[in-house]
Amino acid sequence: MALTSRFNDLLTGAERARFSIGQVHYYDDREVTLDGEGASDASDSPLAGEMVLRPVDGLEIRTSGLWEPDTSKTQEGRSQLIFHSDDYRYLASLGHSYRRDEFEQSDIGGVFPVTDRVSLIGRWVYDSELDRTVGSLAGLEYNNCCWSVQLVHQNYLTDDEQLESRMLFQIQLKGLGGSGGSSSQISEAIYGFDERERRRFGDR
Repeated sequence: MALTSRFNDLLTGAERARFSIGQVHYYDDREVTLDGEGASDASDSPLAGEMVLRPVDGLEIRTSGLWEPDTSKTQEGRSQLIFHSDDYRYLASLGHSYRRDEFEQSDIGGVFPVTDRVSLIGRWVYDSELDRTVGSLAGLEYNNCCWSVQLVHQNYLTDDEQLESRMLFQIQLKGLGGSGGSSSQISEAIYGFDERERRRFGDR
């Protein structure tokens, strides 16, 4: 069960605010188990909520999370402040993520053009529980009217809490697919990057 309410600009139709809340109700105990844990027999899931505010064009405030009514505690949450230009050439985001008893992380990322064809790409993630950097991404993108090239260096945390590095490279042609894996990794890291790609290489 879920409820969503939206508020739109009367002149442009643009969505200025959205509020959502929902909860799953179970009629039987779950049969799927996690390693070392029994199947859940709770009749209700945590409450899931989301709020999105767009007070002006190019600025978004997003927050979402899971709240457990039985314990009155937040299980997990994500908040972001996002800025983008009208054409999405400029992107910047500041975020905070939390999962109870697991992690609390802050991140900053963005895409900044330095010339008409060259842009800087970057993201940094810091974990306050571990008191260390747990991820970073930095690279360059070159693009013109027909194709783009991305070359990025990524640090990521492994299961044994060690930072590993890799280089990602992609060539993308307008109207066609890309080769390589940088674009999907950047889209996962920087909110709005997939919309930027769609506007440049897809429907406008």
